[in-house]
Amino acid sequence: MPNVRAHNQNFGRALVSIRQRRTNPNLGLHSLCRSTRPIDKSMSEIKLHMIEEDFENLVHTSMPWGGHWIEQINRFEPSPMLHWKYAYWVDNYIGVLLCRAYLTTQNCETQTVWDRAFNCYLILTNYETRSWRGDV
Repeated sequence: MPNVRAHNQNFGRALVSIRQRRTNPNLGLHSLCRSTRPIDKSMSEIKLHMIEEDFENLVHTSMPWGGHWIEQINRFEPSPMLHWKYAYWVDNYIGVLLCRAYLTTQNCETQTVWDRAFNCYLILTNYETRSWRGDV
């Protein structure tokens, strides 16, 4: 199992700037990535333009979160807080970095834990995607 605590501490080191893509929505995410000159020997800056659809494509499962999860709390590491509104499951750590960076641009706090039942990462937040708002 990955060391989630170490990943959460290292996330603060990553400088990821994400802006919503407004001018050309037909560009794929891969064509919008570009790296810039290194800040120092151990860190690089990545600028990325990402829209909500990109966030939803990184997530493979989402559902409401809350007190009803108390019965399954032991399947997560570290133990998640129950005050969040939504849960988003992501397969790999790069997905976690991208999703959390996007949520940061939306002024949303997050908590990331490891889900032993799904064998993947879980991002908890109060962010409501278009799918949950019914804007689809």
